[in-house]
Amino acid sequence: MRSRPAVVGVGNLLLSDEGVGVHAARQLAESESIDADVVDAGTALLDVLEDLGSRDLLVLLDAVETGGKAGEVASFEISAMASQPGEMLSLHDMGAVESLRVAALRGVTYDRVVVVGAQPGSLEWGEELSEPLGRAMERMVELTRELIAASESACGAPEVSKA
Repeated sequence: MRSRPAVVGVGNLLLSDEGVGVHAARQLAESESIDADVVDAGTALLDVLEDLGSRDLLVLLDAVETGGKAGEVASFEISAMASQPGEMLSLHDMGAVESLRVAALRGVTYDRVVVVGAQPGSLEWGEELSEPLGRAMERMVELTRELIAASESACGAPEVSKA
């Protein structure tokens, strides 16, 4: 039996674009049309992972360092990111990878972990997203919906990009 997917928003709402993952998770949580458990982890990812328990699919929404323009959206499997350092780095990559490892040691595992994120433009103090990240957040929400829908179908999940 397949487990219900989990979507976790990660980030710091006090550092403008760094909070894009939390903003995206909150938008998804307000929607009644997504069949997943959606959680705002803020900066406490490990605590949330342990509370969620093992799942087939975990989607992490976050600000990511793509090396591109502000608002550039990317998605990737975290196992691929961990095995190819330097290709694309989350602003929380060590925290996310380490949190997943600690959770696994405690018996909480995920068959598939996908990061959906956007290149931040501003990491200044502030609670509002910059204009490019506001647009990027909408694309992050759309990609997350696609991942969840694909996980529900027998066909499998959509391709995840490698930047």
